[in-house]
Amino acid sequence: MLPIWDQVLFLCVVAFGCYIQAVTGFALGLIVIALSALFGIMSIELASIVVTVITLSNASVALWQSGCQVRWSRIIPLVIASAPTIYLGLLLLNE
Repeated sequence: MLPIWDQVLFLCVVAFGCYIQAVTGFALGLIVIALSALFGIMSIELASIVVTVITLSNASVALWQSGCQVRWSRIIPLVIASAPTIYLGLLLLNE
């Protein structure tokens, strides 16, 4: 568990990253991982997991509320393929 001030700082970093993501359309992961490592809040591995969860939740909310027809036959293979590669990337970060 992170100390309370590290949690507050990390939430500020995430809020800043989400703001930049909303304005520019990219850089959430770059900002959150870089600033978390710079300030020594948490490890790069843990920060990358947090960014993945935020990105997946943002994408699912956007798909849910867009009202457009999603071609699930194309989405499901991408999700199935991305899960093992995310795990592999995290294993490689630990080495």
